[in-house]
Amino acid sequence: MLSGHLDAARSLGADLGLPAIAPRVRLFAVAGLTEGADDVLDALEPAVGPGRPLLAVAEPDAVWALAEPHDTEAVRIVLERLTAERFPGARAVLGAPASVAELHRQLPALSRTLATVPPGVLRDLATTGTPTAASLDPILSYRRADLVGAVAAYLRHRGHWERAAADLGVHRNTLRHRIATATRLMGADLDDPDTASRTWLRLRENGLA
Repeated sequence: MLSGHLDAARSLGADLGLPAIAPRVRLFAVAGLTEGADDVLDALEPAVGPGRPLLAVAEPDAVWALAEPHDTEAVRIVLERLTAERFPGARAVLGAPASVAELHRQLPALSRTLATVPPGVLRDLATTGTPTAASLDPILSYRRADLVGAVAAYLRHRGHWERAAADLGVHRNTLRHRIATATRLMGADLDDPDTASRTWLRLRENGLA
């Protein structure tokens, strides 16, 4: 999944007898570990809920893992305890909710953020960052259409409907409807330069644009 090979990940998961991958997840990481990753994995496993395995990969200095959105609070508690108590030199980052198909795009931004987090700190990218961070939540959780992609394309092409629609491969009226829905859910005017710039930076920070 982190490499963008979602079909292969689902096929392998089925072969291993794993539960179906949730459509939206949160990617998180703990780095700066002075010991092996086993203790971190053991601490995180109960946070993902009974009957579900922890999907994680351990690197020499970091652990990357996935959580479903409803596991966020439990995962956050464990990460705060790990960084503040058990591994004071560790640092952690918790990504914003994202489609599993977008994880490989989110990963570079999360890696950059993780490298800058001070020791002993957890940074939750769904609640920190620019003043418009919270207003992204409604379009991140919207499932009937790709509002995040629509907003990113609209801002990337600076409000040019034809170019943005062509970029997405949809009719301009479809894009207009998605932007209207996103604007209503976010309570923000994407044609306002300040709002547009902050929203664009927030999307880039999370690897969504």
